[in-house]
Amino acid sequence: MRTLTVFVTLLAAFGCVVCCRVEAAPAVFRSFDGPDLVWQLADGRPGAELAAHGCVGDDARQGSGSERVIVVAPGGESLHFVCPVGRIPVLDELEARMWVKTSRPGAALAVRVVLPRSVDAKTGAAKTVLVAGEQCVAAGRWQQLRLAGVPNFLAAQVRVLRATSGTSIDAREAHVDAIVLAVPGGPGNTTVWTDALEVDGIVMPAVAESTVSPQVTPAVAPAQGWQQEARPAIQPVPSSSQQIQFQGTMLTVAGRPFLPLGVEWNNETFAFLAARGFNTIWLDEPPTPEQSAEATRAGIWLICTPPPPDDIAEGGLGSALDRVLAWHLGSPAGPLELDYLRRWAGLVRSRDPLATRPIVVAPRGDWHPASQLADVLVADHSASSNLTSADFAEWLQGLPLLARPGTPLWASIPTQPGERVRKQMAALLPGLPQVPTAIDDAQLDVLVTVAATNGCRGFLFKSDSPLDAGDEISKRRAVLVEQLNDRLELVSPWLTIGKRVGEATSADSTATGIVLQVERARLLVPTSWGDDVGDAASTPSKSVAFIVPGIPESNEAFLLSPAGLQTLPSKRVSGGVRIVVDRNADGFVLMTEDAAAIAGFRQRVAHGARRAAQLQYSLATTRMRSLAGVARRLQQLGTNTKNLDQAIGAANTELGSVNSLLTEGKFEAAYQRSSAARRILANAIERQRQAAAIRPEFNSIPYCLDQGSLARQAEFEHSLSSFRGGENQLGGGDFEDLGQLRQIGWQHIDDPVAGVQANVQLAGRASREGRYSLELSTAAVPPGSAPQFVARPLVWITSPPIRATAGEVLEISGWVRVTQPIAGSIDGLEIIDSLGGPELALRICNTTDWQSFRMFRGTTDTTDMTLTFALHGLGSVCVDGVMVRSLATPRVKRLPAPSGEPGPAFPNSARRTLFGPPLER
Repeated sequence: MRTLTVFVTLLAAFGCVVCCRVEAAPAVFRSFDGPDLVWQLADGRPGAELAAHGCVGDDARQGSGSERVIVVAPGGESLHFVCPVGRIPVLDELEARMWVKTSRPGAALAVRVVLPRSVDAKTGAAKTVLVAGEQCVAAGRWQQLRLAGVPNFLAAQVRVLRATSGTSIDAREAHVDAIVLAVPGGPGNTTVWTDALEVDGIVMPAVAESTVSPQVTPAVAPAQGWQQEARPAIQPVPSSSQQIQFQGTMLTVAGRPFLPLGVEWNNETFAFLAARGFNTIWLDEPPTPEQSAEATRAGIWLICTPPPPDDIAEGGLGSALDRVLAWHLGSPAGPLELDYLRRWAGLVRSRDPLATRPIVVAPRGDWHPASQLADVLVADHSASSNLTSADFAEWLQGLPLLARPGTPLWASIPTQPGERVRKQMAALLPGLPQVPTAIDDAQLDVLVTVAATNGCRGFLFKSDSPLDAGDEISKRRAVLVEQLNDRLELVSPWLTIGKRVGEATSADSTATGIVLQVERARLLVPTSWGDDVGDAASTPSKSVAFIVPGIPESNEAFLLSPAGLQTLPSKRVSGGVRIVVDRNADGFVLMTEDAAAIAGFRQRVAHGARRAAQLQYSLATTRMRSLAGVARRLQQLGTNTKNLDQAIGAANTELGSVNSLLTEGKFEAAYQRSSAARRILANAIERQRQAAAIRPEFNSIPYCLDQGSLARQAEFEHSLSSFRGGENQLGGGDFEDLGQLRQIGWQHIDDPVAGVQANVQLAGRASREGRYSLELSTAAVPPGSAPQFVARPLVWITSPPIRATAGEVLEISGWVRVTQPIAGSIDGLEIIDSLGGPELALRICNTTDWQSFRMFRGTTDTTDMTLTFALHGLGSVCVDGVMVRSLATPRVKRLPAPSGEPGPAFPNSARRTLFGPPLER
């Protein structure tokens, strides 16, 4: 096909050089992935106990797990856990780092220093001294603690010991024999998670590779799991992967454009996933030789997480690399963890025999530094399952402003709600049987379409359960992703080497589309068909006329779908070419004069037309059957389903002749009939969901991600009438007294970017309740200097922990007013609770005066819940009258009446808390 030949010819214009950056890795590293435990309790005492200790896989900074300890100890005391590391000399270069998350501030990183020339009078052994490093200053989030300057700290302690004990203390030959974790006591228990312990500045003599053991570091007697960096010989690379490289933002394999269509692996056979249209599989570890061979047979590439740094140092990246397309390093959560990823990436590049194999990172906020260490960035918004097409498009369009120019973007597309959302679905309606869930068809189509039309050069479909499972939801999910992959592969030339050149609007302004271009061919991707599309009462054959600018008159127009290529009426008019499309049709508008390209597409769709029509028919019929069951359940709950019933009837009419069309080989007609039925049902679901939404305008419940949740949403709303509301459990939610807020533990954190000033204060201007409200604001300093787009919160306020008992239903409510519209971020004011997480957070960018919000959350386990108000972008917002009530077990927790004249401003220096030392993000 001549057009594809032109694509390959153009590759030479996008040549690039991939630099191999090599940076030093830490001398020793501990991942805490288990199964062996690292920490040992060193100082048990009466009244303090170790309640739980083990490796957990559901919360980690990197790798597959972290180590968790839960202690019970009186306030003012702490328990010490040690990790023996042999005999490490006390040098100026010695530095330890470890990631820690804790349920209360105060956990600290330390080292135990042995003074062999001084005797402890109580034990008769060599005297030991604890040298402490940084402490955790915030609860509920990962922080990297550091300890450096040990010789200076040790010298200061030796001087104190000499002055207080009156004995001679000799610090010569001092050495560190253990890393120490200090866990503070307090009311209830204290939980601490640890991950990624690194130690630098250790002097190790050279040792032959053959003598290096995974459990022994020469010249010291290390604990289990510590490893010395080794440099094994680099294995040769099989010829099949010699030509993996980027040319501009386009990935090429063996010199040809490659569009990654990937999925997270959940033990499905590679052949099954290949049959679903995937050409890459994402693994959380390097492939085994058997997996590499299976991938070769299936024609699949692998994107893998490389081994941890200590394993790379000992054994390299592995021997089965011939099907590895790229290395994925995960998602750095902050600038401190970026340092670790930078060292990891350098080590991977230094050991990889293929210098051009890309490294992939999925940033959360620090896009520019991440783009400096990675070759590809994955755009993964934590709430993409709930974003509108406009918000998702705006977010994607802003990311290139934050990253290194020319960095390729791949899109992460969820196919299921996140774990916390699924837990909330179960917790709010515990008496009902739980079924697997999936993101709604329409939302998945929106995310894929927006990503495809906004420069994404690859797609990762997120999945945490097998696509080949036997339940109906998994089967349908497999069919849906196969259909999406089929559509993406069909237009892959525009997604690999094409560019966006404009937009098109219908003559009546009800429909819109994006125009993509490659050499001699343009593609119109419809993004909106108008609000009345698919209405059961409307005429299904209603057409729409797009006006496409900049099209040569010699071009022909076609409706391109996976099942056919149909000529469309077109005519030159003022402003462009007028192209008429059936409004119920599904596909893209191809515009070209290249006869070879037209013939190539005809051949391509003829080959896959039967399968494409069958997939579309399967999706339509399973949705219709499911929706019929939902309608019956809604009727039992007393909900009016007239519109839903009409839509099911109209869809059934569309599908009535599809079987005969398939039998007759009329695959394009069968495909379009099934597509029309799906659109009718999708619009009916959206109208039913809006009609059933719990008021007020801003609310958050987990039953809005798929059509099966329609009945669950109605059931939950029905159950609200039986709940008995309790007293407010959130102290300080009236924001009337700064001293009381400080006393009970509200926290304020700033993390502004250059050119932005953040401020938090109690404002007395037109509060909703009482005299004051909480105001969060950000502004450009000087005006006009702020960035156009911000991808992380700039300032946020977090409530003190609220104890939630297992089986409770909590109602979080309050009032919000946007006093200055928030610009530069789609997230606006983000209201996040720790039970629902970011995926269920409310995002508010504008309001009309004061407006109320409500969030409903359930608890399956007794735990602490916190509430966070985070401001993204530039603007100003006020919050007032925030309450957390139990709808099952009322409890009373009220603040005393405010006294004095409150209202002073919160401290607004960067990364500073309201009540203590600075917090690191």
